[in-house]
Amino acid sequence: MDEQNPVLGKDAASDANLENRPYQDEMVDRALRENIICALGTGMGKNQVAVSVIKRLQYEIEPAWSEGGKRTVLVVPSVPLVEQQTKYIQKWMPCKVKGYHGSGSVVSAKEGVKDDAVTAAWTKEDWDAELEETRILVMVHDILKDILHHDLIDVARINLLIFDECHHAVGDHSYREIRRCIQTRAEWDRPRLLGLTASVINCKIGNGAEEMECLIKDLENCLGAKVCTSIDESMKKHEALPTVSLDVFKDTQPDEEERKAVEGLDETITWMNAAKNYIVHLEEGAKKDYLNLSHVAPTDDRFRLTITKSLTTVTSALSNMKRSLRVLGPWCAYQTACMVKKDMELMLKHGCFHKEMTTPILGAISQVHMFGTLLEIHYKVHKINAGDVEGVLRLSSPKIRKLMDVLRQNKPESGDTSPLAGLRCIIFVAARFDAWALHKFFEFVTAKSNGEFRFLKSGHLVGQLTPDGSEFPIPYRVNLSYKQSCATLEKFRRGEINLLLSTNVVEEGLDVPHCNLIIRFDKPPHYCSHLQSRARARAENSKYIVLAPEEDSAKVRKDLDAFAGMDEIIRRTCVERNLPAMADQEMHFQDKPSDSYSPPGCKASVTLSSALSFLQRYTNTLMDDRSSSNVIRGQFLDTQPGQYVYRIYMSLSSAIKRPVTSSRPMPTQKLAKQAAALECIRLLHQLGELNDNLLPNAQEQLRDMKKILGLDFQREAGEEGGSIPGTKKRRQYYPKQSAALLSNCRPVSNEPLFLYTITTTFIRSFQDEPAARFIADQSRAIGLLSRTCIPALPPFDVFIYKAEYRVALTLVNSDTFLTEQQLDDVQTFHTNVYEQVIRFSEAIALSFKPDVADGAIYTVPLTRSSEQSSWDIDWDVMARVKEPSQYSVVSQPDEARKRMKITPDRYRDGVVTRWYKTDDDRFFVLNVREDFTPSTPSPIDEFSSFAEYFERKYGIEIQQLHQPMLTTKYCSREMNLLRCPIYKEDAASKTSKLTIQRDKSLMLVPELCQLFPFPASLYSKCLVLPSVMYRLNTFCQVLDLRRQIQRETGIGSTVQDPINWPPLIYSPKLTPATGTDSNNEAVDCETELRFPNSQTAESEPIHVPGPSTALEDSPIPLNGELPDNFEPGLVYASYQREKFYCIEGSNKRKQLTESAGESKRLISGRRKPDASEGKVSKVTECGCAPHLSDPPFLLDAEFNVDATTAPLPDVCQLLNALVTAKASDGFNLERLEVIGESFLKLTSYIHMFFRFPQHQEGRLTQLFDQQVSNYNLYRLAKLKGLQRYVVNQAFEPVETFVPPGFVFDEEESNAVLANSGTKAEKFPSPRIHQAIEDKTIADVVEAMIGTFLINSSARSAQLFMSWIGLHVLPELPGPEEERTTAERYGRFDVTSIPTPMLRNDSDTELVLKRLTAGFDDFENRIGYKFHNRAYLLQAFTHRSYDPNDITDCYQRLEYLGDAVIDFLITRYVYEDEKSFNSGMMSDMRSALVNNRTFSTLAVKYNYHNHIKFRNLRLYNHIEEFVQEVQEKDQDVLTLEADMMCTNFDDEKDTEEEGFEEADAPKVLGDVFESVAGAIFVDSGLSLDVVWRVYYNIMRPQIEYVVKHCPKNPIRELMELEGPNCRFGPGEPLGNGRWSVQVTILGRDTYIGKGNNIRAAKTNASKAALEGLRKTQR
Repeated sequence: MDEQNPVLGKDAASDANLENRPYQDEMVDRALRENIICALGTGMGKNQVAVSVIKRLQYEIEPAWSEGGKRTVLVVPSVPLVEQQTKYIQKWMPCKVKGYHGSGSVVSAKEGVKDDAVTAAWTKEDWDAELEETRILVMVHDILKDILHHDLIDVARINLLIFDECHHAVGDHSYREIRRCIQTRAEWDRPRLLGLTASVINCKIGNGAEEMECLIKDLENCLGAKVCTSIDESMKKHEALPTVSLDVFKDTQPDEEERKAVEGLDETITWMNAAKNYIVHLEEGAKKDYLNLSHVAPTDDRFRLTITKSLTTVTSALSNMKRSLRVLGPWCAYQTACMVKKDMELMLKHGCFHKEMTTPILGAISQVHMFGTLLEIHYKVHKINAGDVEGVLRLSSPKIRKLMDVLRQNKPESGDTSPLAGLRCIIFVAARFDAWALHKFFEFVTAKSNGEFRFLKSGHLVGQLTPDGSEFPIPYRVNLSYKQSCATLEKFRRGEINLLLSTNVVEEGLDVPHCNLIIRFDKPPHYCSHLQSRARARAENSKYIVLAPEEDSAKVRKDLDAFAGMDEIIRRTCVERNLPAMADQEMHFQDKPSDSYSPPGCKASVTLSSALSFLQRYTNTLMDDRSSSNVIRGQFLDTQPGQYVYRIYMSLSSAIKRPVTSSRPMPTQKLAKQAAALECIRLLHQLGELNDNLLPNAQEQLRDMKKILGLDFQREAGEEGGSIPGTKKRRQYYPKQSAALLSNCRPVSNEPLFLYTITTTFIRSFQDEPAARFIADQSRAIGLLSRTCIPALPPFDVFIYKAEYRVALTLVNSDTFLTEQQLDDVQTFHTNVYEQVIRFSEAIALSFKPDVADGAIYTVPLTRSSEQSSWDIDWDVMARVKEPSQYSVVSQPDEARKRMKITPDRYRDGVVTRWYKTDDDRFFVLNVREDFTPSTPSPIDEFSSFAEYFERKYGIEIQQLHQPMLTTKYCSREMNLLRCPIYKEDAASKTSKLTIQRDKSLMLVPELCQLFPFPASLYSKCLVLPSVMYRLNTFCQVLDLRRQIQRETGIGSTVQDPINWPPLIYSPKLTPATGTDSNNEAVDCETELRFPNSQTAESEPIHVPGPSTALEDSPIPLNGELPDNFEPGLVYASYQREKFYCIEGSNKRKQLTESAGESKRLISGRRKPDASEGKVSKVTECGCAPHLSDPPFLLDAEFNVDATTAPLPDVCQLLNALVTAKASDGFNLERLEVIGESFLKLTSYIHMFFRFPQHQEGRLTQLFDQQVSNYNLYRLAKLKGLQRYVVNQAFEPVETFVPPGFVFDEEESNAVLANSGTKAEKFPSPRIHQAIEDKTIADVVEAMIGTFLINSSARSAQLFMSWIGLHVLPELPGPEEERTTAERYGRFDVTSIPTPMLRNDSDTELVLKRLTAGFDDFENRIGYKFHNRAYLLQAFTHRSYDPNDITDCYQRLEYLGDAVIDFLITRYVYEDEKSFNSGMMSDMRSALVNNRTFSTLAVKYNYHNHIKFRNLRLYNHIEEFVQEVQEKDQDVLTLEADMMCTNFDDEKDTEEEGFEEADAPKVLGDVFESVAGAIFVDSGLSLDVVWRVYYNIMRPQIEYVVKHCPKNPIRELMELEGPNCRFGPGEPLGNGRWSVQVTILGRDTYIGKGNNIRAAKTNASKAALEGLRKTQR
């Protein structure tokens, strides 16, 4: 890029006026009159010319896009230029400027941020929205090319199109294709064009002016503009005119030592070149052999290219080592050898090479090692110390020594010899290896701070990010190299380094500061390179030096003279030129056939040159299983010489099911492929797969999505910078509400009231507790008084006094009347109970306001004379406890205590407080000990009596020495009595000393105690009230929801509710316990954490024998673990980049590959006998074989019940699905969530399968993901108000409970806290609000599905899903109003099943019979005979098998079978008698439902011999795995470490799906699932039939896993370390592998690696668990 405006400088204000130089004004005027190519040298201000033209035409882009405004577009050839030009233009333009590059990253210079928008998928509407505000667009050429081809932006609305570095517009460059698109438009619709270049010549030329004129005319015809430059004298002041000189050195001839060192390298290179030629020869022969067989594809190019590319990579590295020795010398060659050896070892151990290459690579590594060893022996390269300039120069080439002389001569003249003092130099080299090695060389020679070259600080820059300037978000290592390059350039700009070693990447396009020294280490290859590198020397008195050996000096000097002459020729040639004639422009683009396709009435067009990229974009939207990528396969057909016809075989997962042939013969093979691709595009558009812009039809996907999500679906907008709606991280606060059934229950006078008693029934005792006798007292009780009838509710358990009691609400009478005075007494008693007994008077901003509060049920004391008599309101107790002064604790003076009357009866059934203490603790009086008095000897040795104890410790003199002592027990202040204390013993060692003391009895002196007004038998029962009222409100809310569901769905509408609900049963395993009374935090009940027994054995590192240790530093282990300071070299970096481009990167650069030979022919005759082969029972009739064992349960009947007669889940069962683990209750939804999620998956898959019969797995999965996404479930639940019933907050009465009749003033609370100096609450108070994560609401929906499934029927669960808004059933015709869900939705039955046949002609049956030959054996093995064998054929057809044109591939059946097996296994684990918790259920499901298990069972039952595919790579992978399974010959697959799969249940959108390449071929697992799907549809949608077949297949494995209960390492680590465990993001390692880091705070960091993020995270957890186990030994 050009420098900033030198007149205003870099810090000029953005609204300043441009001050052009005279020659720039001349260029601007010409550009406004006609299309020109502005040919100005680097640094002459071409960008300023462009901005000036934009400013002059700004009036055309000011109107909004919707109002007809136009836009300016600047196209550039590389990513760095997008960012640089965007920032530069934004500096001078007040309007919005945006940059676009790669897969659509948007760079906004104005906002300084990046928006990761995928423009490749943008529609015309998306671009219209983007252009509404953006006035100037800076983009990489490929993006504009796609925009024009797809007619996403009308060319006529581009007012100015600027081509930066326009000399690239030759050959097949995208600049030329852009102009080709524009050339097809009418002349008045074409935009104004402006080209910017420093050199109009971009190649070598030989005939001087004549050839130059031809090249210039060709560029003009291409761009439709004329080349212009200025002859203004002012140009000379600003041109880069360095002193050009040639420095000659005397090169040496190779000596004997050098020849010996490279001898081994030569032999290896020769052998590998011969091997490469042999493979190419085999490839050509294979193509000739299959030339006339149109139905057979040639061998798999992808497999061959792997070996060929490997050989090329190795030979290139070895050749660069040879070059380094010859050009740079022994020391640099040695450094290069070390780097190459490390890279090769790393690539080998990461599986970067094909297994066939192992031996050749090991041989090459040995040769590299030998090369380094010989350099050590002959030159002693390893004994040179850092900073030893003379020593390293002695081992360097004459060329390097000459380079050092040049640097010495240009040493800064000032006295300051510190680095970066005055020198700024670029050294251009031809080879990337040279730049790297020279950088290492300069680092070495400048190591000493006082050395001769201490004024130098070097950096190196090599390569370009991608061949076409694109940037991609993955893998990160490619981005990292780009960032490192940018960092190096930034250091050079800031002056932190002053010596930049670079390839030609710095010649153009990058913003490089003025340099005063440019050195061409190698001669410039052509004039353009010379001109651009020379232009970097723009400082005053700068130098441009070319190094050349003596023998070539004359030729190099002649070239430099010729280059100088070309400057003048171009200057003369580019003056007063004419615009190219229209005929010449048209002729320029007639270099290839003009075949194209445009949708009728549309401007979008696909040409031959763009057809392959269009088709590849479509194929990349199809599902890719990574065993056979979405590359375009095909073959050339036999035609006449010089004419080529190509046939393309589309994947069976595409809409085109038959081969497509080019419409006519073409003169070249490339054009024939393009013609066939063009025909495919035409067919895809006609089939509706492409829209009128020839893009994958997003509108169809949108229509399908609206069918699933609803026409009115709008995604909820999250807060700016906040969490995404629907995720676990997004937490919202919802107001707590009283149940509608309790909304009008406040008692009033003189009206009939309902009186209830709270009865407590003893269940069990955990420990002996004397105070338990008070709650067991049947003479007193607590009653509830309500104006309305409280519905019958289930009994439930409370835990108090180390015992379990069952609480029930019993109606005493329904005609209690109260007078006004009695009602006042009841209110007073009610407030005293909650404020004084339960101590809510201590709470802030809590006040009794029954007129305002919801659910004001009053509390009353009850009494009866005997157990048989009825309960009555105890008015006497009310009167005794009414006086407020009784509750104030005051100290008693000596005189008052002397007069005190102390009698045993007064203290029996009493509660006392110690007035001499400030803790306000209360104690139950267990016994009045008349045998103990204050004068009784004290049990404490240092005190003679209790009286002496109190006198010495508290200074209190006991006045009545003969009074009886009181045996008391501490009254617990714990108000949450819903927690089971069964696990408190486990935490005994952590219990505080105070807690232990409170558990013991305490002797108190009556005169030192104040008697509390409430008797102990009533006080103890009052403590139950918060738990009772909390549970009462929750039950009534659930009952509200239950009645709503029953009313609207019709489920259980004919079934009467039970008179007595079954009790709410707690599960001790799920009930957390607290260690102290005031603990508000749930404690995990699982305390036993076990480490996995299995360990992954590490392979030994590859060892290359040799005497040297210097060359073998830092050996790399086989498992790929790298030292922290290891930096991959150029070989490995090149591999990563190229692998990235070919596999992970741009769709535009995927190569055409040929399919493999027919798999059945390849496999036949080579299969080893199966371990399971033997006598197989023959199945003679369609359906299941009679010898199959019955499964443990059947399911079909659950789908066929009448939902109106099916029982609705009761209150407790529904509550179980609404309580989360955060509530810390005795139960939670997690088990139900697991089974509900699986059933939701099954029913959704079935619905998608039948509703969209034309969609393949990829599209179906997208729709499924949208339906079951956390956001959609959360959205639907909120529409039904389900969040009102969710319990996601632990019951902590002190913080989260508002007593009945009371109200909480949040504003008052915050004001009180603020006045007291305490920070006000940041979030809404938990008393009146409940925080619920969006994902938690989604989890509740899944749990509700689970409870309907388990406690009602499968049909009921389906109707509940339909009621909430999920699409799982077919809708019956009829009006929606006044119909229940059961009446609106039908069932899927046999008539819904689509036919598997793609065609039904006379040959279909014959083809089906031929393709299914040999399947009888398979049917006998699995015990099922198909009614329709077309399903069986489809289940075994891989998408690469194009001979099958009568059925689809297996993807749709796999999609269905996956859900069927997942549900059957999940239901089995759920139904197990051990009642596994949710974590164990997920772990067992993961261990059973995964690719390795399925693949192993597929081999055992001979699935692999029937798969129909055409892919040699896939065949090799299957063969390896089959051999491994047969060699192990195991009855079950043991729970090895690699088998465990991790199920993420947080963000489903981010879940990675990996190809388990090193373990099991995914296709085997896919076919195992597809056969299950085939049986399901063939049997008439019978889960029982599938379960019977697959239960017999999987039974040993199922029983083994259930018995051994695998544990997920991630969950185990999280349980062990909890918040101390931090997982980092996944980082790609190349070759499809990932790395994840886990940090245990305060301990260590562990790294795991795997084929996908889940595997890497699992392995990191295993490493952490193993490390923690070692530290605990």
